[in-house]
Amino acid sequence: MNFVLGDLSRIRTEVFKTSPLYKQNMSKKEIIEQFIKEQRDAFKAQQKVHRALSTMIKLTLDEDEIYDEAERRKTISDQSIDMIIDGEFKPVKYSEGRFEDKIFESEKEIERRGRKDFVDEDSLYPQDELDEIIEELEEADLNGVFPFDKTTDPEPAPVFSAPKTQQTSELPVAPLPKTPEPTVNTAAITTKIDQNTGLTATETALLSPEEQVIRQRQRT
Repeated sequence: MNFVLGDLSRIRTEVFKTSPLYKQNMSKKEIIEQFIKEQRDAFKAQQKVHRALSTMIKLTLDEDEIYDEAERRKTISDQSIDMIIDGEFKPVKYSEGRFEDKIFESEKEIERRGRKDFVDEDSLYPQDELDEIIEELEEADLNGVFPFDKTTDPEPAPVFSAPKTQQTSELPVAPLPKTPEPTVNTAAITTKIDQNTGLTATETALLSPEEQVIRQRQRT
């Protein structure tokens, strides 16, 4: 628990120390993009703390111990602990004083060079846009997705293509006409008489010897 709360304390302090928002060479667009990036990093860090504390509480850690430890550190308010345990994101604030110093330095540089330009304060300190980002992120769900990473694009519809048919360069050939069954002159087969036996082939095959003799006599 002490380790986790230490991470929660560093989330806000490290942003102020390392943030490039207050550099002179950043455009308005770059400042806004950088501010969103810092909020995203803070969201992931708070999300990690929320999950760790939620697990500890499920393992019977008394919530009062969490508040007592936060009070001893004097860097984490009860409200911050409430939000973390409830899974609500607390956006990181920007330093209004450092932005004002940035504008002042730009004015002094113009004066030093003897130029008559005016400082575009909105480009150096886009306060309205930064406040809108904070308002958008207030109490975002730490169990969900970082709001600026959500997408509203519909899922692409599945594309089905008809199966491809095999193509050939051969020309279609008409089917051949049916060949008629051969006709057999059965009459000639059955009536042709063998000169040696005096019988037809059918008679020789089917008649008994006695019947064959009778048939031969009938033909003589």
